[in-house]
Amino acid sequence: MKKPIIFALRILLMLAALGSSAVAQTKPASDWKAVVEAGKREGVVKCACPPRRDFAHAFKKGFEEAFPGMSLELTAATLPEFPMRVAKEQAAKMFLWDVYTFGPGAEIFDLKTRGGLESLWDYFVLPEVLNDSAWIGGIKDRFLDVEQKHIFGMFFTISTGSINRDALPDLKISSFDDLLNPALKGKLVSVDPRVGGSGESLAAAVYQRYGRDGLRKLFVDQDVLLVKGNVEVAEQVVRKARPISLTSVSPDSQIRFKEAGIKLNIADLFLPELARAGTNGSCPAIFKNPPHPNATKVFINWLLSREGQKIISGARGEPSARTDVPPVSPEDAPKPGIKYLSAHKEEVMAKFLAPAQKILRELIP
Repeated sequence: MKKPIIFALRILLMLAALGSSAVAQTKPASDWKAVVEAGKREGVVKCACPPRRDFAHAFKKGFEEAFPGMSLELTAATLPEFPMRVAKEQAAKMFLWDVYTFGPGAEIFDLKTRGGLESLWDYFVLPEVLNDSAWIGGIKDRFLDVEQKHIFGMFFTISTGSINRDALPDLKISSFDDLLNPALKGKLVSVDPRVGGSGESLAAAVYQRYGRDGLRKLFVDQDVLLVKGNVEVAEQVVRKARPISLTSVSPDSQIRFKEAGIKLNIADLFLPELARAGTNGSCPAIFKNPPHPNATKVFINWLLSREGQKIISGARGEPSARTDVPPVSPEDAPKPGIKYLSAHKEEVMAKFLAPAQKILRELIP
């Protein structure tokens, strides 16, 4: 129960210490060809990748096709266990892993605070990666950690809700207050924000705008069903048991229903008051003292290049934060005039998410 408070205080102290000073960029290496050749001699990148095999293999296939002679060795980076494992290994002077490409859980930020991650600036080489205009908000804004050095948000996924229009064809929901309609009690589902996943950004956005009272009115008074992940959300919405999801029914979670021949009529549910953008489970970072530094440098530059982002964005069905990679669908593009809460930034997690989770654990034991 005390962990969110301790985490929040730690980050707020770090923010105060940093003040408004800018983080200096490390100059990139000048000889890309030499880096690639050195990477081929190392031959491998040890990747702590998303646990889903199809996603992880998209990284592997794309990288190995782009750079024959280097392989991407996959290990499932389950949360919260994997970063905690790495912290113990590093404390014992064991540096076994090169790169991390999974989600921004509190544990990866804890590892960063312990000094367990490299500065990505030391590994950026390609001009197209360093091109400020190639990233939504600029390249510095893509960093999730307060130092703007270690953890990179390569996706810009606008979080919405979802509604099964076959179950509720005429219902209009355009505001937070609409969600509080007593007629919707017992019809809402969400990924559980108390334990992570896409529900976190929802809880942070509600708390930022409406405080403790807003969390109670929505999650408790409306009897929101809290489930483990996107698969369980999709099951509830598709089967019409809970036809409104406060977190998106993601494209990948719909695949099995479509393959079974089930026709879906699921629409996005966008509420401007709760507008938020996240990284959706893929935030590159480089572990301290990577055993294959040159191959790792090749991989991180490929991953954040236009071509790498086109491949991974397409495989994941998530919109890249690169401005030169078209969104997977027009609905994924940022809406003009809307300010999105960057839900996975370290300072947001400290200021809004940690207290929201604490409150929800108290309200829903």
